[in-house]
Amino acid sequence: MGICLPVQRNFETESDVDEVVIPDTEFGYPEPVPPDPLHGSLARTQHCFTNERFNNATDDVDLFKKFFVDTDDISLDLNTMSEEYIDDAYQSRPHTNESRKSSSKRSRPQTAASMKFELSFHAIDDHAKKADKQLLNSFEKLFKYLMEPLTSDIFRKTKTARAIVVWLSQQKLEQNSYGKRNTDAPRGLLQYVKEGKMSYATCYAILCRKAGLQCAIVRGHVKAAGYEPGDEELPVGSWNAVYVESGWQIIHALWICRAVFGHNTGGWIKVEQDGKTMSKKEKASAGIEQNTFQEQFFMPNPEEFIYHCCASKAEWQLVSPHSVVSTKEEFVNKAFQHLPFFDIGFKLTSEPRCYLESKNGFCKIELKAKPANAHMIVLKYELFKKELDDDSNKTSKTDEEVDIARMVFNSRAGETFIFDIRFPKTGIYKLVINGGPHKSASLRLCEFKLVCNQEMVDRNLLPLDCGKIGWGPGPVAVEAGLLMPSKPSGLIPVNEKEKKTDVKFQVRDMNESYTAVVHGEVGGRRKQLDDTAVDVQKNEQSRQLVVSVTIPDKGEYGLSIQHLTGQKLNNEWENVCHYLVSTLAYTPERANVKNAKQKLKEVTEAPVEPQRLKERIKDIQFCIQRCKKEKVQDSDYEIINANEMVLFLICKDKLRDCALRRNLHVIRRTLQIVSLYKNRDALTVEIEKVKGIEDEIVALNGFARQVPKLEEANKEIVALKNAPDEVHNTLKALLVLLGESEYYLEDWATIQSRMKASTHTNETYVLGMMKRIQKQEIDQDRLQRALEILHEYDEKQVRTVNSDAHSFYLWIENIINVHEGN
Repeated sequence: MGICLPVQRNFETESDVDEVVIPDTEFGYPEPVPPDPLHGSLARTQHCFTNERFNNATDDVDLFKKFFVDTDDISLDLNTMSEEYIDDAYQSRPHTNESRKSSSKRSRPQTAASMKFELSFHAIDDHAKKADKQLLNSFEKLFKYLMEPLTSDIFRKTKTARAIVVWLSQQKLEQNSYGKRNTDAPRGLLQYVKEGKMSYATCYAILCRKAGLQCAIVRGHVKAAGYEPGDEELPVGSWNAVYVESGWQIIHALWICRAVFGHNTGGWIKVEQDGKTMSKKEKASAGIEQNTFQEQFFMPNPEEFIYHCCASKAEWQLVSPHSVVSTKEEFVNKAFQHLPFFDIGFKLTSEPRCYLESKNGFCKIELKAKPANAHMIVLKYELFKKELDDDSNKTSKTDEEVDIARMVFNSRAGETFIFDIRFPKTGIYKLVINGGPHKSASLRLCEFKLVCNQEMVDRNLLPLDCGKIGWGPGPVAVEAGLLMPSKPSGLIPVNEKEKKTDVKFQVRDMNESYTAVVHGEVGGRRKQLDDTAVDVQKNEQSRQLVVSVTIPDKGEYGLSIQHLTGQKLNNEWENVCHYLVSTLAYTPERANVKNAKQKLKEVTEAPVEPQRLKERIKDIQFCIQRCKKEKVQDSDYEIINANEMVLFLICKDKLRDCALRRNLHVIRRTLQIVSLYKNRDALTVEIEKVKGIEDEIVALNGFARQVPKLEEANKEIVALKNAPDEVHNTLKALLVLLGESEYYLEDWATIQSRMKASTHTNETYVLGMMKRIQKQEIDQDRLQRALEILHEYDEKQVRTVNSDAHSFYLWIENIINVHEGN
């Protein structure tokens, strides 16, 4: 169900390799200060994750602000609406460095083309990669070539710095000889680097300075290849800071250009991976150093870079004052977070250290994702145990050790991801957390050293192996059609006296099949319990799946919700969501808190009539505020569920408004907003209804535009003193369709009077109604009767008798087809 982890890349250091010594800075350099806050760190041309929907996700709260606009003005055409959306998207999306530069000079992007030109590095990258080998002989010729596309570029310095490091990353040092070492030409510098006599930082600084850029060499401690969380001895490395339009920016030329593949320090035994028991000894390996291009080390955010490299001189850390790392010890203790951790949008909300000691046999790590894309993320993990001398002497394992997995509770609760580790044995452990968007490559995000000096007591290992989907409802459940869970957290505390709970989901397709099973710990082994412990029902009216669970005794039980898919061999049941139902996690609440949360739950889950949606939204919001007055946290699943329901009902109400108003501009704007809503699949019926109305209005508008073409035909028909039956019958069907009483239409003179132009408006009564028919609701009985009258004669008969009547015949038939959905 997941994607295999890519080969991990590690980064080397260069210490004491420079035979050519140049000053770290030169006279006249600006003071090292953090980049202008309007600019921040530059946008990379690529994200760590290639999922564009994930990278560009919009927070639902921001998304729903777009609903509250003046939608009564229907004069706006689609082009105007598109311009509004460009503004909205530009204001709400996270601003990158270069886009901030643009925003400081103008209030909004001028055109999509100009934005692309200013924000993209692709052109300069492609140009730099095509540099001829002849350019190695002259700095002047090399820089003339690299800077050729940048003559009038407003980010000339930034892109020059980029072009140089891209060119440097293309040099295959192992495969080429550059002659003698010297500083007179690019090839001489490359030979120094090839022989290990010059660092990449020094080489890059020389190149930048010869190109006219101010470039500093920064030195400090680094967490590179060979580093383990908690290591106190750290190597010293060097990197660069270059002064560009946005101020001083960091560039780590070595890590951009070179990476070590397959490096492993060894000394660990992998004991668990995504719920599976492992016993894999990690072998030490130096790995292979290769050319690469690591985008994330080109002008990274200093606030993120500080987790990997810490400048000895605080000012060259280029971070805000509150983020300055004052001592080596502080850097050693700092959490070990890789750059994809920040790219995914995580924050470490538990203890911000890379070294944690267990408490009563437990360690807890908590991460918080961005609201915009948290629902798309899947996290995985690997748990290692430090290899000790007595481990290497063992030839067989006890039954307890064979089934030692289920130590890691990898759970999600809305935007929060929790790793709760329970230790049945003392020792030194390492937890590596990987992750990314569902079905994308999982990248290494962070690592922690865990020290357990005391085994857990009165607790068992987890009762269920969750595999790669973890605990709690996530993207796999959504993929299976289970939406908006009433229990968004993987942990469900239950009162040991009641021993029961239920989980509700909105269901995308009521024809899908679901079941659930409960697992418990029996004699130290996992076991599926009698299926009478769980009941699964569908509620057709609310389009919900209700899973009710009753556990047999106090303790912890695993609830696994399964989905039957025809894509599986022999229609196998697939696990799509897991919950840990626990009486041990239950904490009694104050009566006021309990009552407030119970009222909130009742209001949130109660059925609601369409015409009372707005009233229900206000009721839920009132109950949320009541809970907050009782100090109920935002992370409480009743609050999370209620906030989700508010957004859902707003969306549902706006779609209902679309169906009632039948306004094409409002419909299209609403559908565009709803298409970005993460729970849009829970509104499939409503969305399809509104799309049908949109299609109908578009079609009716098309037929309304045909009406002026019928004016000449109408004049010819009105001039008939005695109309043939086929003509009379066709016009009779038209008037019945438009609401006239059939009783008065047997007389042709009556029809003639209806079809004549008004002396006041110079427009016939009937043609006017035909133009405005898209705003009318046509009674089904009237529609059916008009069809019966029309089809007393077929199209061929009417066309043979009178071509003008035939034109009306086709118009009537098309309108009826639209209303019948044909």
